[in-house]
Amino acid sequence: MTNGNELSPGERKNQELRKLFGAFSAETKKPDDLTVREKQLISVALSVVKGCEACIESNVLQAREGGVSEEEIVEACLVAVKMDGAPAMARTRVDVLKVLEAFRNGARYVAR
Repeated sequence: MTNGNELSPGERKNQELRKLFGAFSAETKKPDDLTVREKQLISVALSVVKGCEACIESNVLQAREGGVSEEEIVEACLVAVKMDGAPAMARTRVDVLKVLEAFRNGARYVAR
């Protein structure tokens, strides 16, 4: 930030791009040829493959809140493991199962 509340050109551009990405992301979550449930499971699997902890947490919680079962989430992760191998298995074991346990215990966010 510059001069109190004024954004620097870089910060302003970042803010604009985040807003555009948010709109794009919201659009891709709508049902179309794939159901919302299918898209949630794909998002969980891709989060595991990419190794993005924040994405895993967000997508697992959204899937559970959307009615996707723990078993379906773990099965989607196993498909990711098939495609990504040992790294995806480790992320499923460590990150996904941690978020599922927190959800069962009523937590909305998991501290990293």
